[in-house]
Amino acid sequence: MAGRSTRRALLAALLLMAPLAAGAQRPDPPRPHYVTLGGRKLYPVRLDLAPLRAPERAALISERIAALAADRRFDPSGVTVVEQDGVSLIKGGAVELMSVTDAEAALEGLPRRRLAERYADATRRAIVTYREERSARRLLRSAGLTVVATALLVLVLFGLRRAGRWAEDRLRSVEVAPPVPRGRAVLWVLTRSATPVLRSAMAIVGWLLRASALGVWLVSVTSLFPATRAFGEGIGVRLLAELRVVGAGIAGALPDLLIVVLVVAVAHLAVRMAHALFHAAETGAIVLPAIDRDTAAPSFRIARLLIIAVTAIAAFPYVPGSDSAAFRGVSVFLGALLTLGSTSAVANLVAGIVANYMRPFRIGDRVRIGETLGDVVEKSDLVTRVRTIKNEIVTIPNALLMTNPVTNYSKLAAERGLILHTSLTIGYDAPWRTVHSLLLEAAASVEGVLAEPPPFVLQTALNDHHITYEINAHTDQPHRMVQISSDLRQAIQDRFAAAGVEIMSPMYASIRDGNPSTVPPAPES
Repeated sequence: MAGRSTRRALLAALLLMAPLAAGAQRPDPPRPHYVTLGGRKLYPVRLDLAPLRAPERAALISERIAALAADRRFDPSGVTVVEQDGVSLIKGGAVELMSVTDAEAALEGLPRRRLAERYADATRRAIVTYREERSARRLLRSAGLTVVATALLVLVLFGLRRAGRWAEDRLRSVEVAPPVPRGRAVLWVLTRSATPVLRSAMAIVGWLLRASALGVWLVSVTSLFPATRAFGEGIGVRLLAELRVVGAGIAGALPDLLIVVLVVAVAHLAVRMAHALFHAAETGAIVLPAIDRDTAAPSFRIARLLIIAVTAIAAFPYVPGSDSAAFRGVSVFLGALLTLGSTSAVANLVAGIVANYMRPFRIGDRVRIGETLGDVVEKSDLVTRVRTIKNEIVTIPNALLMTNPVTNYSKLAAERGLILHTSLTIGYDAPWRTVHSLLLEAAASVEGVLAEPPPFVLQTALNDHHITYEINAHTDQPHRMVQISSDLRQAIQDRFAAAGVEIMSPMYASIRDGNPSTVPPAPES
């Protein structure tokens, strides 16, 4: 009894598992190859029928149906179904179009005769439609619809253009131009900051609407004509498929994308507000504590860098794909690349920031940085560019500003005057009062030397054979300092020569052998 019960249990288990095994081993149905006419699919062909394979059968049937459709003498009602030798034959008059077997009917889940009648009916309707679409009346109608669609496209594009201009005018009308009324500086900053964001959003929406209108027009017009219908419908299907994929991806990432968009929008608005605020401080429209006109631009650059850094940190976790291995690998690579390759750049950047707040010079000042003398033509975060007196542009890394003395000749020139000086040695035989008088007269005769404060003379050394005199003269033209110094030396030579006072060097005095004086004779009048 026990053995019989065991056999019955095993038999029941096998009976229960048999449908599951059969379902697991059931093959997938063959891939369909469609019979087409004029770019439209009529019905599928799945099975090979010797000597033709399924793709060849579908192509041959399509050619036979196209030939019947092109023959205007053929009546579509002549497509019939004939039973012969266990198959259903679909004929177009005397032409055999295709045969339907029991195996194909089983794949479609219909009786063979019913499936053949369905295929024959689809063939008749396709031939009628094919001929109607290529009739003169239908082509004229399609041409008229094309004209109407084109006119509608032009109207839509014109309407979008007018709407964009109207919105642009409205944005301009709410902007407040400087000078800003007292007490409305914050409102002015908010207005000037928000309008560029709205303007960018309107531009994006406008381009999307134009592209959508052009896409709808292209698909609609090409679908009106038989020769271009396949192209138009293909574009439409591909666009819908791509939009479906993009839509599914966006729908999945929409919450994170909204957070990223919100963070970026707030950051963009903050940058615009900072730009408007510091630009107003730079132009003098408003006054910010601890920020003057010279430091407004570098302060904005620092604020923008901080805003971008905070935005990147806040938005990075919500970027789609940020947790993937590829994204992390690229991030690590870029971080290592910046760390290894930006040492000097960071040093120059930090030095540029420090120099901006130290304010050693402004654009246009005459300066000497190390061995370079010239006018500052550009200040950036990394380098400073100086145009020398020889009209050469010298690029100086900002790190050198921290390690080299910077002499600014223009900073006090307008208020107190820049002091130009030159030294010369005169022997003890010349009275020092006479030398002082000649030096002062020479300085007063030079163009560019100020009368107030007046020039003055210093005796800087009493040497063994001569006295060192230094003439000092003020000028408010630091950009001409080299030329003024040259003119001053020329004037000294002329004055001393006219007064008969020799300008004698120590080496010349040590080899004197009683020759006549080197003072040139006075010019004849």
